[in-house]
Amino acid sequence: MIQQARSEVFAEEISTYITDLQRKLGYLSRIQGFSELPKSIQQSMLEGLVRQNDAYEAIAVLDRQGDTTVMLSPYGLSLDAQDTQVVRTFKQTFNLNADVVSPVELVSPQRTSAEQIPIVTFAVPIHDQQDKVDGVLMARVNLRFLWTVINNRAVGHTGYAYVVDPHDLVIAQRWQQNQHQYRLTDITNRPFIDDLRTRGVSQVKTPFNSPLLTSDCMGYGSLVECQSFQMSTG
Repeated sequence: MIQQARSEVFAEEISTYITDLQRKLGYLSRIQGFSELPKSIQQSMLEGLVRQNDAYEAIAVLDRQGDTTVMLSPYGLSLDAQDTQVVRTFKQTFNLNADVVSPVELVSPQRTSAEQIPIVTFAVPIHDQQDKVDGVLMARVNLRFLWTVINNRAVGHTGYAYVVDPHDLVIAQRWQQNQHQYRLTDITNRPFIDDLRTRGVSQVKTPFNSPLLTSDCMGYGSLVECQSFQMSTG
């Protein structure tokens, strides 16, 4: 029961943080005629978002053709309209008139940087004065805060914690030896994932051996409701 409660607390904290990031984008998405505002006003609005949270690595307005018309990149990470992930996310958002969240990927903030950081791309449609979809607002968000969440909470002397994204990638884990050498682990074929999604909170085996564990152990997982991230502890 203690592990279940810990998992739920972690999941709630992550959900609150991510929901706040998405809600700010969603507010701009609901402004009728946002796509037709002067670029200077659009830029001022984006600057406001960036000032509120430094997790926004890059944020941009893309027009109907997918070309970037306004962009802020305060930390050097470009939101390239020709990037495969950006193109795919733009098309899904624009064609479906729906909010889209990309798979997590590891990205170098600058071409000369050897460091890679975990990034997720959020995209929301924007509308013209007739309330028709007229472009996309897109943000690349740094997920390093996940390591802060799971490493600053006690899970016992030998406990572990990890976060799984909606695409079955382990995107953060407690006890990772070097938090600046991120890695993504695909656990698509692990049977506990379906059980966790179906039951919400599930007693499951760890999908891989944590650095401090020599064999599988039992733990609990909870869904992060905002984006179906799974939070597991053991």
